[in-house]
Amino acid sequence: MKTLFTTLLFAMTCCIGFSKSVAILRVGYLPRSPQLSVDTTYSTPAGSTIVVGNGGDFAAALSSASPGDIITLNAGSTYTGTFTLPVKSGSTYIYVISSALASLPAAGTRIALSDVSNMPTIIGPSPSEPAINTAGNVAHHFRFAGIRFTSESGESNNGLIRLGTGSETATNQLPHHIIFDRCIIKGDTTTGGLRGVLFAGNYLAVVDSYVYDWWRTDTQCQGIVGWTGEGPWKLDNNYIEADAENFMAGGSSPAINNLVPSDITVTGNLFSKPVAWNPSDPSYDSVSRNVANLFELKNARRVYIDSNIFQHNWPSVQAGRAIVFTTKDQEGTAPWTVVEDVTFTNNVIDGVHSGFSISGNDGGYPSSGGQRILIANNFIHDLGGALWGEGGATPSTVFNMSGGMRYVTIRHNTIIHTADFPADGSFITASGGETYDDFRFTDNIVEHNTYGIKGPGYGVGQASLDAWFPSAIFLKNVIVGGSSGSYPVNNYFPANLAAVGFENVPNDYRLDAASPYVEAATDGGYIGAPNSVIGELP
Repeated sequence: MKTLFTTLLFAMTCCIGFSKSVAILRVGYLPRSPQLSVDTTYSTPAGSTIVVGNGGDFAAALSSASPGDIITLNAGSTYTGTFTLPVKSGSTYIYVISSALASLPAAGTRIALSDVSNMPTIIGPSPSEPAINTAGNVAHHFRFAGIRFTSESGESNNGLIRLGTGSETATNQLPHHIIFDRCIIKGDTTTGGLRGVLFAGNYLAVVDSYVYDWWRTDTQCQGIVGWTGEGPWKLDNNYIEADAENFMAGGSSPAINNLVPSDITVTGNLFSKPVAWNPSDPSYDSVSRNVANLFELKNARRVYIDSNIFQHNWPSVQAGRAIVFTTKDQEGTAPWTVVEDVTFTNNVIDGVHSGFSISGNDGGYPSSGGQRILIANNFIHDLGGALWGEGGATPSTVFNMSGGMRYVTIRHNTIIHTADFPADGSFITASGGETYDDFRFTDNIVEHNTYGIKGPGYGVGQASLDAWFPSAIFLKNVIVGGSSGSYPVNNYFPANLAAVGFENVPNDYRLDAASPYVEAATDGGYIGAPNSVIGELP
């Protein structure tokens, strides 16, 4: 996995390599990096050990524990909440761990469902009551390791782990420094649940965990959602599953003036929806769920999304777009809401109807827009097609742009986009009245399909670029099946995928050494995503 420094250094080096002919990237165009991070290093405390055996009093253990203590819960036993994390002094973590932690995967390894026999279970006792919440919202410095969380059987819990409430009116009310490590966070098998984890605080993290079965038939659900808090937040090496948004930042306007969740790091995760939820799949379980997208930012700043896999998304209550960056003041009380400084690099998107929705304002209440989005070095595969809802009311597109946004840079991506129906298929659509200024689209491999680049009122290609993306830099892209007469010069237009020079279509989309596009990018390297990323097919 590339570090943040390596990724940004790569982007800046590419810029320098081409600076003699055109400034593809300028420093002001690049997203700013997260300034803070959550240290999730597992380090066993030196305090006392409090053993809570089968039938023991976990609430009493939480109350009596001092910073640096370890509370062990008996593997295989069940502890019924709600358990409220108390406020303690000091800055040393209290650990809550499985008595069989040594038999679980080591820190840095994702937990698996087969590990459940070595885990204690903490239960949310009713639909309205969580398993874990925070006292006075200011609880801090707790780490859970090797614990399974779920709801009472048959109950659709409306928030299993609640770190804050989202209604805090001052930053000193926010919980902080709470980590979930190698945990299973599960909705009910038959009725699902509204959300697995609520982030409404600072220095919060979920790592090496398995978050699943978050769905309902009557509303949209999230695996992990962050409503408020200054940050930082960290998601690393998790499996995260939900019907509407597997992860979302925003969606409820913060009550703290000028608060934007910031410094969010999302690395090495698998975001997925089971194909059994898909009405187009033969394994469909006939339960109607509210599918929306895999990852959404509505209010966020300095977000680093690297080396994840996003898979399986189709139209349902929304248009089937996998990734959504859309500024949204949800209730009209937070006009400072922004989506800015987002780095989306080295990811794989696989098996979805459409790729990205990027909007400075998606309608409704006024907000502060968005800027500085970098989408680079990603492999987007199996986009469009009948299995993912193609041919329905919403055409399949890779990048849906609406509402205007400045400094969007899309470069070095390989995109395999099969639009099966003749009325469908574009790689960029624009709408919403506002233009996208200082737009950069370089060094990408993408299929043209029916419309290529299209905005309302203007023709395919150059005409829509001029109208909707003024002063855009659009260079060194491989546009499969496109027409050179419709696009700027210094791009490439092979007739089909076979002419690109991939290793082995349809099984391997790495560029072969003999491809004409191996040394044709603006930086003198490969056009498209790095072969190392493409090799990570799910």
